[in-house]
Amino acid sequence: MSERPVPIRFVGVTKRFGEQTVLDNLDFEVPRGKITFVLGRSGTGKSVMLKHMIGLLAPDSGEVWVEGADITRLGEREMNAVRRRFGMLFQDAALFDSLDVYENIAFPLREHTRLDERKIRETVARKLELVGLPGVERKLPSQLSGGMRKRVGLARAIALDPDIILYDEPTTGLDPLMVEQIDSLIVRTQKAQNVTSVVISHDIPTALRIADRIAVLEGGRIVAEGSPADLQMSEHPFVKDFIRAAS
Repeated sequence: MSERPVPIRFVGVTKRFGEQTVLDNLDFEVPRGKITFVLGRSGTGKSVMLKHMIGLLAPDSGEVWVEGADITRLGEREMNAVRRRFGMLFQDAALFDSLDVYENIAFPLREHTRLDERKIRETVARKLELVGLPGVERKLPSQLSGGMRKRVGLARAIALDPDIILYDEPTTGLDPLMVEQIDSLIVRTQKAQNVTSVVISHDIPTALRIADRIAVLEGGRIVAEGSPADLQMSEHPFVKDFIRAAS
């Protein structure tokens, strides 16, 4: 039986915006079934990496592989099929303000499946249970706290049972107690859904607490990579300063 390819792989990816090189011949792999954090300073290209993973940006050179397919060579229809393998929790949860919680989570189910309303209702309830928010279906986003909105956003992200979940700065703007709750939610979701999780962040304490693997982006390249313990023992000057600044 052949071994499955790594879920996400960057091979020599370079991306420039005008005179600025954001990704510089970047090589990077995401292991299957793990929680991988990509850490770096604000504005260093973490979100640019994320947009390459789902084909929202194309590299100037290099390849981006998702589940064994070089997505830089795919047409729009094929790319849409690849995107269905992803769930994404945006930094601000990106809920539809005019729709209640039920309709927000049901949206991808209506768009991409032929489930009847009973199945949609069961799925929405199940996903809300998973993120610890049973019974909030009829609330509007404006009636939810920031942490609750993130949970609803995650419930929507996993509605289609994706293989890979991308988190874009999931703990930004939350108080320490809510950060711990989101951390636990990421771990619980990863285990319950048996997914590959990629977290784009500059939250070093969270990464050291829950990541299986951490990659540090600086100067357009991954300058250190390994387990949390590996990163804490790194002799790379930037990594040492970065971790020390968060302690």
